[in-house]
Amino acid sequence: MKPSKASIASTTSFDLGFDKQIVSDDKRINNSVFYLDVSPASKILASKHGNNILKLWDLETGALENSIKFTSYTEAQSRSRDYLIRSHSIVSEASNLVAIATRFGRTIEIWNWGKKKCLQTIDDADRWTAASTEAYGGGCSPLAVYRGDDSRIDIFTATQDKKPFAKQRSIDLKQANLPFVPQYPELALSATSPLLVAAAGPRPPRRGQPPPDKETLLVAWDTNTDGYGSNKPFRVARPWQHEEIGTAIPCDLCAYGSVVVSIWIPAGFRAVPVPPSRDGTGFKLVPVKVPSRYVLVWDLSANSTHTFAIPNCAACISPDCRYVAYCHASGTGIGARGCVCVLDVVDGREVWCWPDKDALAIDSGPKPGFEQFNDLSSVSELAFSADGRSLIMADRNGRIGVYNVREQR
Repeated sequence: MKPSKASIASTTSFDLGFDKQIVSDDKRINNSVFYLDVSPASKILASKHGNNILKLWDLETGALENSIKFTSYTEAQSRSRDYLIRSHSIVSEASNLVAIATRFGRTIEIWNWGKKKCLQTIDDADRWTAASTEAYGGGCSPLAVYRGDDSRIDIFTATQDKKPFAKQRSIDLKQANLPFVPQYPELALSATSPLLVAAAGPRPPRRGQPPPDKETLLVAWDTNTDGYGSNKPFRVARPWQHEEIGTAIPCDLCAYGSVVVSIWIPAGFRAVPVPPSRDGTGFKLVPVKVPSRYVLVWDLSANSTHTFAIPNCAACISPDCRYVAYCHASGTGIGARGCVCVLDVVDGREVWCWPDKDALAIDSGPKPGFEQFNDLSSVSELAFSADGRSLIMADRNGRIGVYNVREQR
């Protein structure tokens, strides 16, 4: 069942126009951009370069505001099934605060990028997120931190103390009366209301064990409490009818209004029964191709879900949960051009694509400012700005392209 048009507004036209290109041209062995985040007011862009460099840019002028070198013991990658570390998030534009995952990815450090000073450390953060708004945290975006040791989600809000954040409340997943206790869920804090959402997939298929069954869960809590809120969630969805995500785990999650959008990556192997003819009594693992990721749309008002497929490649969700964008570079090594597409989450309809599939050959060539599109195999990250007015594309050469979103209803 798909959400109503009242739940998610669809646009009649969508276009991208070149704004600017930001170039990180340090003389470094690895200048790849691995993660992007835009401040709630869409004035500051934070980009991760290599393993341990964070750069803060003025998104209007393209000027470098500052850079931070932090401690990291992990090899930087784009987020995937095998690498789910959330690199960083700007939590206060006014106070120059950015949260950075450091060391082995389980430590969050709150830095003042103007002073290049670490103000606070939050340990044992197995998963975490920050809201793309400063409206509910006294000038700072609230934080949510999942701790796997005791299956707990802690919510932090801003303080006037030396340490910018203090724990407001905890949610004990073991006491939430769920069908099962979610393990290492993806988290999102709504930009429009005090709502926390968790999305969890199944354990990976294991040799000798039956395949996971009905282990996909979406949960939402109202966080507008005095610190003693119930563990009981506001809404729970069991999207078990979507067999295509039966082995998938979420790699991106966004909540806005009454809509939650997530992107799921299936496992690259499945557990299948060993034939009795081979004296089999258990299960073996068989590799499978994973050509697609799946976008799961949850309408909270109707408590209904639907999915659609996108290529298994770099992708992002717009903060208002209206669009999903992806960059598919398949075949570029043998002369194909690949594509960058934007889809409407209402029905998975393509609203914009490069190259334009309906354009004449004479019109489908390079456009001024779109030179970055000529080598899509180097694209590493996509992100929408917090206000949804820009799509930002980064690559392994340290280039960050900013493209204006033009809509007409």
